[in-house]
Amino acid sequence: TKPVFLFTAPERNLELNQIKPDIDSVNISCRAQGVYPEPKMALYKDRDRTNGLILKGVVVESTSKGGEYDIIAYKVIQDEDLQSPTEFDCELRIPEANYVVRKSIVYYTVHPTEIRTSISPSSVIWLYTTGALANYATEAGHK
Repeated sequence: TKPVFLFTAPERNLELNQIKPDIDSVNISCRAQGVYPEPKMALYKDRDRTNGLILKGVVVESTSKGGEYDIIAYKVIQDEDLQSPTEFDCELRIPEANYVVRKSIVYYTVHPTEIRTSISPSSVIWLYTTGALANYATEAGHK
């Protein structure tokens, strides 16, 4: 027989973030705190599309504090392996309680060549001029 849970603590918060550890990759991370009983977590890529897949190689860490669980799932992905835009989903599940909650985030890859081509020549001249004036003003103030 399955244990009966009289109390299920929904997560205090569910965060899904994208952080760029460097210019060529993104760290997708999902975190939930204060969950009971012990939850499961998975990250998906393009879930609403026909080829939506669970991400492989996701690191999932769960810790228990005072009878509640904190859980985090994360994966660093190279931009070259993604199409822009890419939708990521985090799914938090408590199987024993039939509880599921999802959060989504959209990631846009920006390659250095796109950044360079989006800056017009006049913008570059303005940046150089501004930098030169700032240097001149700084040097003049020290004399």
